[in-house]
Amino acid sequence: MLSGPHWLALEVKYLDRARSFYEAFLDLEVRRETDTEATLAVGGTDLVLRAPSTVPRGGLHTHYAMTVPAGEYDDWYDRLEERFDLVEHQFGSARSLYFYDTEGNCVELGERSDTDAAGVSGVFEGATGSG
Repeated sequence: MLSGPHWLALEVKYLDRARSFYEAFLDLEVRRETDTEATLAVGGTDLVLRAPSTVPRGGLHTHYAMTVPAGEYDDWYDRLEERFDLVEHQFGSARSLYFYDTEGNCVELGERSDTDAAGVSGVFEGATGSG
């Protein structure tokens, strides 16, 4: 059986701004940090924010999805709509909200009814594209 990824790395131009965004808005805890990289905990997945070393390698559009418990979804929506222009979609009985981070990455928070974890607790999808 497949589980979630062990890590998801995002290339970020401004490491301090990106780290602060994920700490402040998604309550993610910094596990490790250097001058060029910050690793944050998303349940059992590491979200690695990495400054480009020479030529940026990222795509023009990055989307990834993280889980929140179904019982917390409305609270997350209310909290984030104060600062972001949220878009919401429904997939069967599950809802997801979408917004952008400081680097223009599309962040999805999808509700999950089969978890006992609190807060942002895992990564379940990621994609890079050209637009």
